[in-house]
Amino acid sequence: MNVLSRTANGKNKFFFILLIAGAITVLLVVLLAAVGGGIYDQEQQDQNNCDNLNSDSRPVGKVGKISVKSGKNIYQRYKNIAMAVAPKVGVKPRLLFAQLVQEGGDGSQPVDRIDNNFGGMTWSPNCGYPKGTARPKAEGGNYRHYKNDSEFATDWAKTLKADFARTGKPRSIQDYVNKAKSQSYMQSNDLTNYANGMKYGYSLWKGKSSLSSAAKVADSADSDTGEDCDDTSSGSFSGSGSILKEARHWLGKFNYDASRTADAHWKHPDDSDTTDCSGFVWFVLKRTGYAVTPQVWSTPFMESDAKGAHKYLKRISAKNAKKGDLIIVNVGSGSGPLGHTAFLAENYHGNNTKVIEMGGNGNKVNEQTIAYSFTSLLPNGRVTFAEPKKVSSKK
Repeated sequence: MNVLSRTANGKNKFFFILLIAGAITVLLVVLLAAVGGGIYDQEQQDQNNCDNLNSDSRPVGKVGKISVKSGKNIYQRYKNIAMAVAPKVGVKPRLLFAQLVQEGGDGSQPVDRIDNNFGGMTWSPNCGYPKGTARPKAEGGNYRHYKNDSEFATDWAKTLKADFARTGKPRSIQDYVNKAKSQSYMQSNDLTNYANGMKYGYSLWKGKSSLSSAAKVADSADSDTGEDCDDTSSGSFSGSGSILKEARHWLGKFNYDASRTADAHWKHPDDSDTTDCSGFVWFVLKRTGYAVTPQVWSTPFMESDAKGAHKYLKRISAKNAKKGDLIIVNVGSGSGPLGHTAFLAENYHGNNTKVIEMGGNGNKVNEQTIAYSFTSLLPNGRVTFAEPKKVSSKK
């Protein structure tokens, strides 16, 4: 009896343990289902939040409100935004700055100036921000409008955090571009141009002096108030009055560099001075009595003015483009290597038309054809022909 009793008790204990284990298993299943449902609900909620740079239905990361201090020029603003966003997303600020330069360029476009939107963030009904300026006709829709840099930085950080959670954090420019491509920021044929734009932005991250130098371009855009401007030359300088005569005078001279000492010394330049493509155009027009900005402009600004305000340049059709007029080609933001401009050396007759330029495929002022000098930009670029405007005399 004692043996049988112990055996029965052992069986009872065994069944009791099985019962407890079963109850625990059921409880775990219930808890996991509840948590899983909660995660699913959160993901569904996130899907209804704001989109990333090019999509209307991307989930966002949870980022607190970001405060960005003001900057005196566009590049300082980019730097301040990058410094504020970097700790939130765990990516070096210099890489973030490089993307802002690639996306926002010199800040002269309406989406930058009006909407404080330096990332091309697309508006959608549920994004929580007002509808901004219209996107290009080929893309449709509108950009998102931000009241200030802090509001943009907060939204941009949410987008980046969500994207990097899927792709991993980028550690280099090429890695950044590849990860951005995987999130549909661009098409495959835009990878090289996007990388070049970021490399240009990356090169500007060298301290206050470099940012201030680069910002001279942006300042010229900021000074465009739409009012008439008397930009006549002072002193005893007298230019040739002929655009092509002046441009040809400098063939084989100057050195290609963004420091643009030739523009600073426009009245009495030295053959060894420096300038770039848009700087050379500005220089020649300044010396021949045409309207130019107070400081050197850029190809994005030139395109914007030719298509919009017409304060300095007026857009013309290809068939009406003649010698002395300008050709401007921009890809994306048009920053750095993504933009180029030159004077037409003859009436336009296709890509074999000769141009006079600084840069292109040479380091000095040179004469080439459109096909030769704009070869890397033409496949995906926006081609604008423009007629310079003479300075109007005020009485």
